[in-house]
Amino acid sequence: MAKRPRQHILETGSENAFNSVLPSEWVINYQKTDYGIDAKVQIFEKGNSTPFFFFAQLKSTEEIKSKSTISYPFSNERLNEYREYP
Repeated sequence: MAKRPRQHILETGSENAFNSVLPSEWVINYQKTDYGIDAKVQIFEKGNSTPFFFFAQLKSTEEIKSKSTISYPFSNERLNEYREYP
């Protein structure tokens, strides 16, 4: 019998949560190979594509620190890498 690791279940949950907070007309392209960027999101407005998009890195955890705010620390190295993207 195949088993699904807990981390994979949490990752699916983080994708579902991310999908639920973005407008449905925006397009989310999840990356198959993940090295810091999990998704590229293209912004559409009134059914038309725009030149705007952004990258997202999703994190999942079993512990929520606060019910009103969820944060996840990451190194400045990753932030500096993101700033290099157009």
